[in-house]
Amino acid sequence: MLVWVWLVASASAELGQGTELVPLHVGYSALNPPSSIVWLMKEEGLYAENNLQPFLIFMRGGTTHTQAVLAGDVQFGQLTGPPGLAAYLAGGPIVYIASSQDSMTYQLIAKPDIKNVSQLAGKTLAISQYGASSDFGLRLMLRRADPTLEQRVKILQIGDEAGRLAALIQGHIDGTIVNAPFGLSAKKYNVNVLLDSATMNIPYFNTGILTTRAMLRDRSDIVRRFMRGYVKAISYFKTRPERTKKLLQRFSKIDDPARLQETWSYFKDNILKVPMPSVSGLQTVINVMGQSNPKAKSVKPEDLIEPRFVRELESSGYIDSLYR
Repeated sequence: MLVWVWLVASASAELGQGTELVPLHVGYSALNPPSSIVWLMKEEGLYAENNLQPFLIFMRGGTTHTQAVLAGDVQFGQLTGPPGLAAYLAGGPIVYIASSQDSMTYQLIAKPDIKNVSQLAGKTLAISQYGASSDFGLRLMLRRADPTLEQRVKILQIGDEAGRLAALIQGHIDGTIVNAPFGLSAKKYNVNVLLDSATMNIPYFNTGILTTRAMLRDRSDIVRRFMRGYVKAISYFKTRPERTKKLLQRFSKIDDPARLQETWSYFKDNILKVPMPSVSGLQTVINVMGQSNPKAKSVKPEDLIEPRFVRELESSGYIDSLYR
């Protein structure tokens, strides 16, 4: 308890030294609920509370995103594990400081006449692009369902989720991977949910916070300020359903009240209270990438993660205090 009091007192003293807000550029590359955390920080004034002035930047594609982080155009990127690992293998000094999810939240859907995964052999499935999280997710789910199934389907890259869903409804593909939960939408579009990653016990480095080693070394105070706001925003997501659902309605373009409730309920439990960067989740990413890139096999999860900022907030009692 004394440690927590010291941490808060230190933070207050640090932030009280001046009222000038420090500009902070934060990237995000998805419009799903976990990605809304950085927007929730802005909506609830949690950047300003930590003397930060946010500039939130949407960027398509993990490669573009990691390049922006490495170039210093954004100080923090909100990304899954694969783009960061790819950047690390290319020599980029990147590091994940948090992970709000340690499992996948994907579902595999298929057209009405496909009732189970055994019927997928010879079919065409769609992802956003090769090497993206949807690609990793689909392959992991197929392997867990049937070790030979990945080799017996055709996988195409055809763009974002809306485009993939349209292709499925129009009959151009047989199935695709979508962000969960998709139960109500499946009924609306008359498609079948074949697999749900949440029930498959697949560790995965899902939505996390990426930055550079230089940022940790030279601007650790900014990292701490950002992380204080980040864990507080997670607590708001979990404990303030009506305000969160209003944000999700705008951020994720979900207008139906039933779908909003379904979405919030699903992610309320899935998003981690303590967003410690996941060793087991990153190991899954390394294992998969190692099959196509031998360099990945020598990488350890600890090479890409720095848990000390989340650990400080947890051990001090700060995170628990947010739920009292």
